[in-house]
Amino acid sequence: MRTDVPGPLAALHALIRRHRPDGPYDGRSLRRDHLDAVLTTACGSHTGSIEVRPAVFAVDGLPPGVYRYAADELELVRQGGAHTDVLAAALPADRATIGGAAVFVCLTGVLTRHEHRHGPGGYRLLAAEAGHLSQRLILAATALGVVARPFSTLFDDLLNPALGLDGDGERFVLGVLLGHAGEAG
Repeated sequence: MRTDVPGPLAALHALIRRHRPDGPYDGRSLRRDHLDAVLTTACGSHTGSIEVRPAVFAVDGLPPGVYRYAADELELVRQGGAHTDVLAAALPADRATIGGAAVFVCLTGVLTRHEHRHGPGGYRLLAAEAGHLSQRLILAATALGVVARPFSTLFDDLLNPALGLDGDGERFVLGVLLGHAGEAG
């Protein structure tokens, strides 16, 4: 197998090698312009069937809480949920991991709508779409020097209400943690 990287892939190869998925996150806040850049670069003005709901723990100039990314307006809209409820939804062994992150970007979808449109296998398309969007979030964050990784070890029955979801229609599919690793300083 060839190990050299073709020219057109060199920048992507370097970015992927820079990605550090391991924490622990150190609790430092994320710059607001970095969060905005990650969301608009990864999501743009169209997120498909996926809703993007960032739970903000520590972002400069943005109060902690649960937000919805309004793709059409390219802005965050406060949803009124408590970020502490999102923290409590994590499995006990993983609460320290999520607690040190600056943002937990929750990707949600309406499974029944997807199954109605695409049949019984519609959930696979929804999961694939969430996975694709999470990878774009991770790549955009990595390009800015922000540590990002998928995260889904949560209690759905606690997380969905914390995000303002009823759990029967729209529900959590996958999430991405954003933050900084290393010594706070």
